[in-house]
Amino acid sequence: MISSGEIQSLRIPIYIFLCAILGCKLFSADQYWDRHDGSAGASTGSTATGNWNTSTSNWNSNSDGSGSNDTWSNGNTAIFSAGTDATGSSTITADLNSMTLGGLTVQEGDITIASGTGSLTLAGNANFSVAEGSTLTMTEPLVFGGNTLNKTGKGLLTFGAGVGGTTTIEQGKIDIASGADLSSGIFTGTSGAGNTNKSIIGGLGTVNSITIGDNDNEIDFIAPGLGYSSSLSSASSQKQVAAERSTGAVGTFTTGILNWNSGGVYDWEVKTFTPSTTDGAYDVLDFTTINFEAGQTFDINVMSVTNDGGTAGAVTNLDQTLSDFTGTGGFKFLTGTNVNNMGGNGDVSDRFNIRSDDFYYHNNNWMGDWGVWRDGGDFYLTYSVAPEPSTYIMISALFLIIGVNQSSRKTFRSVIDSVRKKFSKKPKQLIPSELK
Repeated sequence: MISSGEIQSLRIPIYIFLCAILGCKLFSADQYWDRHDGSAGASTGSTATGNWNTSTSNWNSNSDGSGSNDTWSNGNTAIFSAGTDATGSSTITADLNSMTLGGLTVQEGDITIASGTGSLTLAGNANFSVAEGSTLTMTEPLVFGGNTLNKTGKGLLTFGAGVGGTTTIEQGKIDIASGADLSSGIFTGTSGAGNTNKSIIGGLGTVNSITIGDNDNEIDFIAPGLGYSSSLSSASSQKQVAAERSTGAVGTFTTGILNWNSGGVYDWEVKTFTPSTTDGAYDVLDFTTINFEAGQTFDINVMSVTNDGGTAGAVTNLDQTLSDFTGTGGFKFLTGTNVNNMGGNGDVSDRFNIRSDDFYYHNNNWMGDWGVWRDGGDFYLTYSVAPEPSTYIMISALFLIIGVNQSSRKTFRSVIDSVRKKFSKKPKQLIPSELK
């Protein structure tokens, strides 16, 4: 019979033996990318391009890059970079069979992990942290191996290849690049993150499943197209920002399942104001099954961009904002097969909260009304230029206010904001002065 003392003495050897079989990670250290061996800093310039393997000494155990470099050790956390000088765009080619990774951090610069030979595999549940103002683009396929990847930091993470896995977003945005088919990609939020950090999922590719909402384990925003749609300055911020990409700011994003829960926001951007033109004209979310949370209403931000790069501004075909686009003649922004918890066809505007102040502001058009029309699995954003009755009240009140407040220092826009907030049928809609 084995005594309790003998069992205790066997715990560590048994754990090591099991890890050898299962491939689990015993210890993980930080290694800093360093293309400037022997001197502090990661490079001799602003870029630090090179090959990532286990035979080239491109890594340093010191965060400032001082001292001698080392080779890569499997299971460690990769940090880009050593020091603060590699602030430009660097391409690191992952060129090794069976390379494992405990986590990845981008401290500065724009980093691309490019595809080489072999594969890059998570050694366990891993944090991928991208600092604000930086980007991380993965064109090297990432093998999850049953592990979970958690995105942190305000910077942008783009997946350009791979099949995906279970991914949570604590903060910032994950883009699925055009043509990327992450057929196993399941995306949710993290526990407790909803009220402190802002999380966004989007892109132009394909994933398996997405859950959005404002509770634990839900992503805050979904935003088709590449780059940010709304600000990350706070968890609740809806202020429009530029996508900061050369192309692909608007387009089609595809998911098998979309769970749209209360508080989840759809950032919808339009570049060309022509409903029948969908390719690169405005955002479309394509789904197989959409599960609306029963008894709830759902938030949509209508945002205007002026070019493929996503710069906030007036739409192309601006004259079309003087026309009505109603029913199935509107902008098809959701399209799919199975729809749960939405009721029947026709006008379903009462199930949606539409915030369109960014669109009004950039197009200098404050009178159009937005709604939602359902036709089976297709949902259309409708637009009517004719003022609703409450708008007539707004206009009358506007001139009354201007007439009796000639000495007021209020701007024309602030008057419109205050009048709309008082008389509109959507009084809870945020106005620009309230945006963070």
